[in-house]
Amino acid sequence: MGVAIYYIILAAVIVLGRLMPQSGKKKKNYIILMAALHAFVSGFRYKLLTGDLQKYAYTFLTVKDKDWFSEDVFSEGRNFLFMWFLKAVNQITDGNFQIVLIIIAVFIELAVAIVVFKHSPSPWLSYLIWNCFGFYSFGFSALKQSFAMGFILLAFSAIMEKKPVKFIIFVVIAGFIHFPAIIFLPAYIIASRKITYKNAIIYIVIAILIFALRNDIVELSSDFYYEDKNFVSSGRISGRFLMLCLIIIAGVFIKGVDGIKFSTVLSIVAIGTIIQLFSSFDNVFTRLADYYLQMLIVFIPMIFTDFEDEKYDDSSVSYKLFLSKKQKKLLTICLVLLSVAFYYFTVLSVKTISVDDYLNFKFSWEVSDDLWDEAVRSIQLNSETSGD
Repeated sequence: MGVAIYYIILAAVIVLGRLMPQSGKKKKNYIILMAALHAFVSGFRYKLLTGDLQKYAYTFLTVKDKDWFSEDVFSEGRNFLFMWFLKAVNQITDGNFQIVLIIIAVFIELAVAIVVFKHSPSPWLSYLIWNCFGFYSFGFSALKQSFAMGFILLAFSAIMEKKPVKFIIFVVIAGFIHFPAIIFLPAYIIASRKITYKNAIIYIVIAILIFALRNDIVELSSDFYYEDKNFVSSGRISGRFLMLCLIIIAGVFIKGVDGIKFSTVLSIVAIGTIIQLFSSFDNVFTRLADYYLQMLIVFIPMIFTDFEDEKYDDSSVSYKLFLSKKQKKLLTICLVLLSVAFYYFTVLSVKTISVDDYLNFKFSWEVSDDLWDEAVRSIQLNSETSGD
């Protein structure tokens, strides 16, 4: 199938999004269709499509004979839910790794569908961002983190619905799947605060302090979790960070921050943008930022769509631009074109090493079982050679 599958999905998102209802109860038909399409492609992808999947496949194949509370499985409580999940599926399915991919794909797309249905004023724009900003394709390799990100999406929904207990439960589950997901824990408190001039200044000062102390913060975080990494900053501010700043500025001027829902999502995206500052040290910080930035699937549609939003009784920050319907349509067209261009240059046209060639997409039935068996033997041999 190759890279064409990504274009097919993108075309379906846009074309069906313009043909099918995007509001009211009928919008669920489009969301269900998109969730099914995305889950099908992701769930039935070839089991060894990328290098990360090959590592997960080996872990899956070897975890069956290990004790539930062994060091390799329980790992002092870090990521143990993911290992328990692999072990349980292995025992139930007699070592069928495809079932792991299907379960995770269905869960993630279900979480996306729930968030889009409940909180996005424009489902087709949400799925456009889900694809074009690389969140969907990210899950093709990063199995553990993408699984955790599904629970973080549900935690975000709990923030919007003001359910703190539910929020904590989902974040803790995500943390036991992929420990760095705990970084989302402060989101509830920060997102619940009204954005006033005073708070805005405080946030800006905090951001400046974080930037000034970034080397110390990175050293502390590496000692805590990434002991085997030596992070050195390139000294550059990433283009993604600048793009996020422009998106936030556009949101503030187009929508203002006197709406409770919009300002809540704005705060979450702003946190992710600050974390993105650390991407100059290593791509791992971009992964951390994505726990927050995946909420762009709600934030950007809110900017470009008229929707009912409960207002604060009073808000010090209330200035916003007035745009006519024609101007908003023009902005939406520009958003689509820029998103597709961003998708092409950052995902669909990048050079990948052969072991991580996700652009050479294959469905599971396009690869014979003999190749799978051979690949499994190769994984085992490589692991034994490396001493893992």
